Amino acid sequence: MLWYRFWVYSISSRTSHGPPQIKVISIDPVKSKTQNYLGCERQYVNPMTDVPLMLALAHVLYTEKLYDKKFVDTYTLGFEKFLPYLLGQGADKTAKTPEWAEKICGVPAGRIRELARLMAKGRTQLIFGWAIQRQQHGEQPYWMGAVLAAMLGQI
Repeated sequence: MLWYRFWVYSISSRTSHGPPQIKVISIDPVKSKTQNYLGCERQYVNPMTDVPLMLALAHVLYTEKLYDKKFVDTYTLGFEKFLPYLLGQGADKTAKTPEWAEKICGVPAGRIRELARLMAKGRTQLIFGWAIQRQQHGEQPYWMGAVLAAMLGQI
């Protein structure tokens, strides 16, 4: 999955083999040359709402027991402190469900569940571009991306 990643020039200048023969989903509010080059699936997300989408993906992974519990327990610290916020047991009392995120990021709740299940189904690489951080609190998508990767057991 690509988040705001514009790397068509990097890959096209280094290979003559064409786009990769893997499933690629680009999550981005902007259509890009990279998406065209890869011929990939494009998932629109409202600008600056990546973290709510990622929180909802994490909510599905956790509540449907799709996350890699052994990896999280073995290689991460603080997951138990993150869960109350994710599940709506924290100060804001708001579970970060797909329905909650849909209203913010514009991605339908069913699609969020579909993406989470797809991510958990096999090897998934999350790739983040620089543009995702060009906003207030721009470090948050990268932190949440690390949480998602850890939940998938694929860091």
